[in-house]
Amino acid sequence: ALRFSAASMQLELTQAKQESIMKAFLHLPVWPDVKPVLDTLRSRDVRLAFLSNMTEAMLRANMQHNGIE
Repeated sequence: ALRFSAASMQLELTQAKQESIMKAFLHLPVWPDVKPVLDTLRSRDVRLAFLSNMTEAMLRANMQHNGIE
């Protein structure tokens, strides 16, 4: 999707740029209300699932980075 978007916008996407952008997804900060809401849902035994366009590895890395795994 990244390569397609860059090509459709006629942007140069070198391998280094692509790797840098993809690595950034591993460290995206969550919104400030995410942690308290997750804590509330967990305390009420609400079963959670993710719907995302990230890969599982990206989601897991991001969750670990944000302390919400």
